[in-house]
Amino acid sequence: GMKPGERLEAHRISAGYGEVGPVFRRLSLEIRQGETVALLGSNGAGKTTLIRVLCGLLRPIEGKVSLSGRNLASLSRKEIAREAALVPQGEAPAFAFTVEELVKMGRYCHTGFWAGWSQKDEDAVEGALKDADLQHLRGRSAERLSGGERQRAVLARALAQSSTFFLMDEPSTHLDLHHVEDLVSLL
Repeated sequence: GMKPGERLEAHRISAGYGEVGPVFRRLSLEIRQGETVALLGSNGAGKTTLIRVLCGLLRPIEGKVSLSGRNLASLSRKEIAREAALVPQGEAPAFAFTVEELVKMGRYCHTGFWAGWSQKDEDAVEGALKDADLQHLRGRSAERLSGGERQRAVLARALAQSSTFFLMDEPSTHLDLHHVEDLVSLL
């Protein structure tokens, strides 16, 4: 649940990949619960790298990331997912699944795969399908979605997580204007 004043903080982090070395150096950032922060920069400036570090998918070369005072490096993927939902750039969802199954995966960080499914989980999935305008597509296979529908399905999965923070990497790329407006008002 949301506790007042939760924060996602980066303390002098440097991050990059293998031989390439750091994409950015000693970056510090604080995002408070309820804040909206937009990250602007040219291609290759390190936006995606920063988002990956902030949600624990990439370990910084130096510095640390903390989530409400707890070091991200000490938390499990599941613990991180309860606090921070990632909407990655151009993700192709697992095609064997229906839209509804995909959205239900967002609840895994709360339930586990085999644990009891509660009314709260059901409500979160229903709410996410409704908010992302996907109720009419719930039974459709993910491989039969358009780019925009797929983007909304990935967004709905993140909404179903009920996390404190949403980290979104170019979330409006495949959306038409009408859905971009919906996305902005939804967020």
